[in-house]
Amino acid sequence: MMSVKVEVPALLAVAAKARWWPITDFGMAAAAGRYVGPVFQRDGWLIQRTGSSRVVVHELEGMDFASCETLRRRAACGRLNDLVLSIYCVNGARTAYLRSIYGASSQTRPPTPIAKIVTKRAVSGGQGRNESARIRVTVAAAVAASLALAACAAKNKLVTPDGSNRVAVNTPDSLSRYQDLVARQDAMALEKSDLQRKYDQLNQQVERLKTYILEQQRKSMQGEVAPESVPAPRGAPAAPISSPSAPPGGTGAVVVGPDSVMFRVSHDVGHTAFTPTEALADEIVEAALAAKTVVIRGRTDADAADPTEERIALSRALHARAYLVSRGVPAAKIRSWYRAAGDFVADNSSADGRARNRRVEIEARGLDTSALSSTNPAGLRVGRNQ
Repeated sequence: MMSVKVEVPALLAVAAKARWWPITDFGMAAAAGRYVGPVFQRDGWLIQRTGSSRVVVHELEGMDFASCETLRRRAACGRLNDLVLSIYCVNGARTAYLRSIYGASSQTRPPTPIAKIVTKRAVSGGQGRNESARIRVTVAAAVAASLALAACAAKNKLVTPDGSNRVAVNTPDSLSRYQDLVARQDAMALEKSDLQRKYDQLNQQVERLKTYILEQQRKSMQGEVAPESVPAPRGAPAAPISSPSAPPGGTGAVVVGPDSVMFRVSHDVGHTAFTPTEALADEIVEAALAAKTVVIRGRTDADAADPTEERIALSRALHARAYLVSRGVPAAKIRSWYRAAGDFVADNSSADGRARNRRVEIEARGLDTSALSSTNPAGLRVGRNQ
């Protein structure tokens, strides 16, 4: 599925540089993703700073300001400048949430009436005359109260302020402090995201090392590894076990861990549809149904991430997730994410290596992999973890 490219006016880049100093990455926001940072509004666009050197733009048309009524009113009046928004883009639909905290607007009460005149239906006789007298007395009292208030107002006139004692709230110093605070918050968010990626990479290296050790032990028991074999170096990728349903081109592979099974399905250049062979698809669904959790990771063979590669990686993960859900796997236990560059499983300088790196990984966790036959590793049979 290819998205329509939107041309961004060059004047927006000039305006962004004038507000946030020179930038190195400026472009249209992707159709799917989350963006956090300060914004300003111009000519039907919303320009947002998402990092120290990155600025993206969103189309205001069709954007849903769902945070609160205050944000809706500010958007309608064109007063979104310098707000910190969280904008979610899911399949082209954009939703903005306000991150700043604003106090509730004061509520005014209706004025209390000075006098309340109650009329009743006049009755015949003396009772009707008494009722008319009471009404006249009430009206007279209301008129007297009104005259007294008018006299008081005439003596004590209100003084209209001329504005000479006003003090500016948004001073240059306060705006500078606010911009510094926003920049620090953005830097902290980027650092946290980078630390999370490093943590995930370390966990993957540990899992690969465990898988490698188990594979070497299995081969040693079968006499396939000589006693003088040297263990793999630290961080070496696990040796994949070819699935019987994978074609010779290497479009699918199975990696077995101590309590998990990971399936790799390769993709052609720019393709995102999840189309494994029928036999491999049956094994993936069987493992996903038996697993406690299923993790789906979309990958590309790019050396550097850009919006196009991010959309491709995300689309590969989403297509695999939709396929599993259509085959009966509960969506609640599926977690999907993507990475547009790096984390290769093969040499990316060769065509064969790049073909293996363009992949989607489906990892079924919480399995009893002892059910895997030691004499026929490719004949995968998955049981529930006890």
